[in-house]
Formats: sequence, structure tokens, C-alpha cells
Amino acid sequence: PVSATAAMFGGNPQALAAMAMAQNGGSGIGAAPANMNMYSAQAQAQAQAAGYGAQAMIAAPHHPIPEFLYQLTKMLTDENSAYIEWKEGRIFVYDPPALADNVLHRYFRHSKYASFQRQLNYFGFKK
Repeated sequence: PVSATAAMFGGNPQALAAMAMAQNGGSGIGAAPANMNMYSAQAQAQAQAAGYGAQAMIAAPHHPIPEFLYQLTKMLTDENSAYIEWKEGRIFVYDPPALADNVLHRYFRHSKYASFQRQLNYFGFKK
């Protein structure tokens, strides 16, 4: 099984975010600066003038944690326990080929187990 220090998480998959933020200096991989808007005020004004309304230019909500950890948490809390599970402060992968074929593509832009494992290692998970 792939695991991280159980004490860091207290058995809670939502604590993944806290670990990642601590390891990555509070920002995480690919995190946008807190004051960054996806669209400029000028672009928003142009959209309103063109009749698209204020809602047209509202950016998708930014996750305060790295996207990988957000999706990993979703994967662990959804019904995927036949393939991957969080218990006793560890992540257990029961069938890596089946996880790659049936689950990974629903949460990530790839379905390669090696890429998934590399990301786990980057965020401090160890075999």
C-alpha cells in the first residue's frame, strides 16, 4: 500500500490539503495567487456591454489546495473502495491496473497508474 505518516492526517482524507499546503509553502502546485482574477475588469465591462450579463465572466471557483489533492480526496470519498481506499491513515491500492482502467480517468486528465503514483510520491506518500 501507498502511505504517508499517519499522524499527519489523523485518519482523515480531508487532511490531505493541510499536508500539501505545509509541504509546498502554503501555495501548492499550480495554485494561482490569491489576488489573481481570471478576467480583467475591462473584459468584464465588454461582456456586460455586449449583453452577456455579469454572470458571463465569473471565473470558476479556485480551489485553495493543489488540484491533484482535491481530486484524490474526491476519489477516496466516492464509492471506489474496490480499487482504492483510505483507512488507518494510509491509502490502499488494491488493484492498480483496474484503478487505471476504471477510476483514474474520472478524476484526472490521464489514466496512467505510473503518473498517479508519481504524483502521490511528490506529495509525500511512500510505499
